[in-house]
Amino acid sequence: MWQYDYYDALEVAAKAGDSESAFQLAKYHGTKWSAREVGDKLEIWGADHYQIERDYLSAAVGARHPGAQKQLAGHLLRGHPDFGYKPITGLKLWLAGYLGGRLARRNGNHPVEERLNSLAIHTQPTDSQISSGRKKLSYQGAAGKEAVCGIRYHFSDNDGAHIVLEELPGLSLPSAMNAAERVATKILYVLLLEGKSLKPEDIHWYNAFPAGSSLSIPDHGTLQRVWFDWNGVGYSSPRWEVVSPEEIPIDLSDIIGVSA
Repeated sequence: MWQYDYYDALEVAAKAGDSESAFQLAKYHGTKWSAREVGDKLEIWGADHYQIERDYLSAAVGARHPGAQKQLAGHLLRGHPDFGYKPITGLKLWLAGYLGGRLARRNGNHPVEERLNSLAIHTQPTDSQISSGRKKLSYQGAAGKEAVCGIRYHFSDNDGAHIVLEELPGLSLPSAMNAAERVATKILYVLLLEGKSLKPEDIHWYNAFPAGSSLSIPDHGTLQRVWFDWNGVGYSSPRWEVVSPEEIPIDLSDIIGVSA
């Protein structure tokens, strides 16, 4: 699974100032538009992607991201509706990106958790943080609509981090279970940007299905432990196993009963 499957998470990180995420989004959107001259006018197919690529690319270049510098250099060498045709500037920018990329490889890439922790916004109001009580999280839903799931977070030095994704009837479409890797990755990014020092591989993840959330769910509801693979960018390959809510350090008694 490629990192663009984690678009929601990349967008959160890019808006917080992470140049690598901005560059990845610029690369993605850069493949989604094209332009050609029709008479005396320039027509652009995929104008939304064109504008988004331009904005993210400008942000990443402003942060001197080597890959973004080379991508913008390509536009300047070929000619671009906004950036223009500037071959000399393009060559200089490509060289800066090439040298910057070599230096970055020599110094080693910073893992995503380190990058996002460094951008943590400590002045963010407490009531907007995932780590403060029960929260809701939006994610990309069906047919371009917004989907929402519930989030319950617990952390202690002894137990580590436990995160429950709660299915919300009528709002979690697709279900948080069917979008588990995307939702979990976005939650991780948000928590890292809140300054939480978390290791992605060590988080305990769960799916909670309240009573009445589906015809296939028992009257008392159900809870499933979720295991993911971590690829350095996001989660993938979810696996589920039913567990008892009594086994985790989060109170789910308001939505899940104990089966007889």
